[in-house]
Amino acid sequence: MLRAARECGSPKNHLPALQLAFDDWCWGAVENFQLEKALNEILKRERRYTEEMTGNYGEWRRQPKAYRNLYEFEDDPQKPDDELLTLRLEWWPEWGRNAHNLKRTPGNVKRFLNARPATIQ
Repeated sequence: MLRAARECGSPKNHLPALQLAFDDWCWGAVENFQLEKALNEILKRERRYTEEMTGNYGEWRRQPKAYRNLYEFEDDPQKPDDELLTLRLEWWPEWGRNAHNLKRTPGNVKRFLNARPATIQ
């Protein structure tokens, strides 16, 4: 789009408006043709990936309950706070008003800020 805008002699600041118009067209097409369910099925089938989060038990214990539940964290009271634990979550982007999900790169590995690298088995 940027190259096309340059070739037409349009200033660079027209690109955001062009992007918004394109987004509106996409939303309209999905709504008008009732494509949301089919899009989500395709995304789930073809863009599924595993997200990994590594942190020590102390960090996992301090996370909000909803976050611990999302990663299915099961606390083992016998584990010391500094022992590392990697949890995996199966994920896929979804079409919806949170379209930023479609821009996520599959396979991102996230780590808590103060966690040391861990061997993932």
